[in-house]
Amino acid sequence: MTTERKTKKAKEPNADGESVGARIRARRKKIGMKQATLAQEAGISAAQLCHIEKSDARPSIRTLGKIAGALGTTAGALLGGALSLIHISEPTRQEA
Repeated sequence: MTTERKTKKAKEPNADGESVGARIRARRKKIGMKQATLAQEAGISAAQLCHIEKSDARPSIRTLGKIAGALGTTAGALLGGALSLIHISEPTRQEA
């Protein structure tokens, strides 16, 4: 009988050594926002946000965009480094 061991995902820091979760937490604290408030404004559960901030989970691009919007910043800024110039937004419908 083989026993599977669940392993925790490795925390993956950016090039500067700071994870996306740490950047989210730092920005949230800088503007004085509670975790529950950010979760509600981003449309995710407080538990999910907690896992993201601890780098136990990675947000999707859409979720990262929602978190960034609630924090008054861009997803690129939360990703850090050269990506801070990128602005991720909802796709727009082009009419023919």
